[in-house]
Amino acid sequence: MATFAGEVTQVVGTVVAIDAAGNERTLNVGDQVFAGEVIRTGDGGFIAIALVDGGRFDLGRDGEATLDSDVVDLEPDQGAPTGDEGALSVEALQAAIAAGVDPTQLLPATAAGPAAGGQGGGPDGAGHSFVILPPGLTENVPGVPDFVTQGFGVNFGDLPGPREDLFEE
Repeated sequence: MATFAGEVTQVVGTVVAIDAAGNERTLNVGDQVFAGEVIRTGDGGFIAIALVDGGRFDLGRDGEATLDSDVVDLEPDQGAPTGDEGALSVEALQAAIAAGVDPTQLLPATAAGPAAGGQGGGPDGAGHSFVILPPGLTENVPGVPDFVTQGFGVNFGDLPGPREDLFEE
């Protein structure tokens, strides 16, 4: 039985898959590809494959590659965390909240916010920061007053009125 290696997400031109027996099939978007198959692109061909290990494989024109362990990891690490270890089910979390338990004490820390260990912008590492410019920052630049807070000085009263000659019948 062939081992699923990925799914075709993009195809340009002619792209074929060749199995170990030499059988050739033309690939289209949505087709499955399997471990050990040789992928071959024609002149001007291109293929993108979403791999079963979460990666992406691209092959350009006049290319050839075998879907082997160099391209796709078909045997994920047995000791690698899956992300579900110690996770609470939705039902368990809802029951804990209903019982008055603080959910932030049950769940792992998030990757954002002050507890994430990053440098937050505002006081105590939270919120936004402001740029504080010292007075006199531009005092040595001729013609530039410090901290101008007015607009650009466009007076719309100086604009010419509508031209009546453009609307003659």
